[in-house]
Amino acid sequence: MSTDIDQPARFTRPGKTVHEDERIDRIVADREDEPPPGVPRDHNEQPLIVLPDGSGVMAYRRASKYGGRIRDERMIHDWEKRGIVWGMSRKPHLVVSAGSVATQTAKDDRVKLQDIGQRALTAADADAAAMSGTALHKLSERSDAGEDLTYLGPHPLTVLAAYRRLLDPFEILATEMFVVHDRLGSAGTLDRAVRLPFDLVWSDGVIIPAGTILIIDVKTGKITSYGYWDTEFTCQQLVYDEGVPYLPGVTVLTDPGKRSAQNVASVTGQPGHHGRITWDEAGVPGGPCHRWALIAHVPYEAPERAQLVRIDLDEARKDAEVARQAWERARVGHGSRFLAMGADLLDRAASLPDNRTMPDELQDNGQTIRDADTALST
Repeated sequence: MSTDIDQPARFTRPGKTVHEDERIDRIVADREDEPPPGVPRDHNEQPLIVLPDGSGVMAYRRASKYGGRIRDERMIHDWEKRGIVWGMSRKPHLVVSAGSVATQTAKDDRVKLQDIGQRALTAADADAAAMSGTALHKLSERSDAGEDLTYLGPHPLTVLAAYRRLLDPFEILATEMFVVHDRLGSAGTLDRAVRLPFDLVWSDGVIIPAGTILIIDVKTGKITSYGYWDTEFTCQQLVYDEGVPYLPGVTVLTDPGKRSAQNVASVTGQPGHHGRITWDEAGVPGGPCHRWALIAHVPYEAPERAQLVRIDLDEARKDAEVARQAWERARVGHGSRFLAMGADLLDRAASLPDNRTMPDELQDNGQTIRDADTALST
């Protein structure tokens, strides 16, 4: 990567202003697994990560999306369709925004439509996740500092209290830390790394001993969503647990208007090994336990039913391996699986005697019909 460009140009999504962060109606769930502002992203909002050997930059899949490749696609798509329709009906400005997009197929238009669809989904789930885990943590810090948060209203304060009830027993070692998992090619921002001050005893007899360091993710979705949790959550937690902390440095772009790995001219100021630092350096001595992880589920609409959920990381590794194979198979191009032949070409080929060589004009993409797997009958 060249280094002849002095001025850094970034293309990450801007963060919320301080004024926006103060308003409860703006403290909505951010996009799951949002990279920090210093991490550049491609047009699909995937973080662009410097490779471990420093040879280039590659888009890593978001940790929250990694396991979704092996979910029941029909069920997910049906849920998304309902959510988008509902969200668009409640947010007229999204309908207007969609109407301003000229086509469905142009590259830039596809990106715009996908963004509008995501915003509609967020609007549809706003009543169930009106505060993200990040917002809850920020509010808890302000509460600790003695700030008056009564302006939030009774219900948000009840949600905050439920969050504190789940998290306060633990020693928090790190928050909102961005990590990369190079083998899986995935990255994301974990919510908390905590240390247990006591034995955590579960109803099935499992005991996680005091002193264990665990990754905790915070979810604020409906209590009914718990029954639908699947591989997207197990893989997400595995990326956080097995990954390593990553510091992005300063990304310099050839063209500030383009969002791609190929447009990265250089990345400077990265500490550690191309941005990768040890867990010890990140304040998490020895790193997290590789056997278990936790989710603090604080349903916004029913905070009294907040619960701590254990994730079996051995099962998560199996999920991630299947997902990895599925993502690899997704890279196989359409042309490797399919080759079309028009009916007119088939008619002409069928009229040839068996002993004749296929004329050049009947060759398709350098392959004659006689090169196909099965013989052609006359």
